[in-house]
Amino acid sequence: MSITRAQEHRRAAVALIDQAEELRAKIPKRNGKNLTAEEARSFDAKMAEAEREIEAAERLEADVAAEKRAAIRERADSEGEGGGGRLTIELRDGRRLRAFGPDESIAAALPELRSNRVVPDLGGGAEQDQDLPSFGALLRASAFGARTPAEARALSSSSIASGGILIPPALAAAVVDDTRRASRIISAGAGTLPIPEGGSMTIARIVGDLTPSWRGESAAVAESEPSFAGHVISAHTLAVQCSAPVELLEDASGMDSQLRALFAEAFAGELDRCGIVGSNVGEPGGLLSYTNGELAHPIPTVDMGENGAALTSYNPLIDGQYEIAAINGPPPNVAIMHPRTDRDFAKLVTTGDGADGQPLRRPDALTALRFATSTRVGIADVHGSATDASRIYLGGWGQLLYCMRTELQIMALREIKMASNLEVVFVGYLRADVAVLRTNHFAIVEGIIPPT
Repeated sequence: MSITRAQEHRRAAVALIDQAEELRAKIPKRNGKNLTAEEARSFDAKMAEAEREIEAAERLEADVAAEKRAAIRERADSEGEGGGGRLTIELRDGRRLRAFGPDESIAAALPELRSNRVVPDLGGGAEQDQDLPSFGALLRASAFGARTPAEARALSSSSIASGGILIPPALAAAVVDDTRRASRIISAGAGTLPIPEGGSMTIARIVGDLTPSWRGESAAVAESEPSFAGHVISAHTLAVQCSAPVELLEDASGMDSQLRALFAEAFAGELDRCGIVGSNVGEPGGLLSYTNGELAHPIPTVDMGENGAALTSYNPLIDGQYEIAAINGPPPNVAIMHPRTDRDFAKLVTTGDGADGQPLRRPDALTALRFATSTRVGIADVHGSATDASRIYLGGWGQLLYCMRTELQIMALREIKMASNLEVVFVGYLRADVAVLRTNHFAIVEGIIPPT
């Protein structure tokens, strides 16, 4: 059904483009050089509508592809070919929530999320996700009013008391998926747990291994340290704003993809930052907040020296792997670092007697470790006397979990800039938290400074 509707959208786009080209074809016939003002308006309107039809087709085709991938994964799971590590949480009322891996689509799982009351059911079954305006068209409509019946319906069901709009679940889930694709930490393997509105949730974290002991007849069983701790999910609010000229919103093509990308990249960047250095004060706590020595099972660190040091070999990564292994963690699969650090590794060369200055080969112990870069890793950390230090975060990133509300709210603040420079300000926000499920899957290298 979705493929058929996608084909209909594409046929409509072709027809609109043909109509627009017929207008252009009139110019040489009347020996004119330009379209008349009325023809130009008609041409622009037809091309804009054609672009909306193409975008609608692409969304439907992406949904079909995601559904196929989900069906393949579900079949593999049922046949025992994977998926065993996927986190599932059972709530007190019997609902079961599951975390999504990096390659899974939340938008494709909307029926499942509705049945678990994670996203609202607006009635009408799957039809509530059909014939929706694009993300950009909905934002434009929120600022200037609806142009089409679809926009009017979406606005009437999405307006909220604060003056903004609650993005319809299908569009919101698509933006959340865009955000997840743009996140370096989620790409490294972190999970996403969609959580319902209202109430609080606590998820279990494994903080230590069980310690078995032999016992004699009638002897007491030796006590072991607690192996579990609770993480109370706090849905922190992450807000971002952008402004756009009135002329672009009204006339420019491609604004839908541009606006979606802007919001997704902004949300993803800050989620990445909090995932690694979040302070847990007014924001989620990231990996760095778990290095506190007062914690029962902190994330281990590798120190480059009192005042930091430049990289001269791959040894800090090998030391990081050792620190994880020493607390019974598995080998890390991804090391996330600033691009500066990745560059410094790439520039390492052989040194010493007989060295020919060739690029330094990565040790066999690190062949399975993938390097990933993020500018959200700082390069201005204070480390002793150094003020340009950085870190590397090694881990099995499947043990880091983003807990996210799937609702996305957008407000158009027309009055802020309209009077001065004819720009509309959009403010969007979502709510999320970060949970580190097992600290013994991570290690942090600290005090990396650039070479002199």
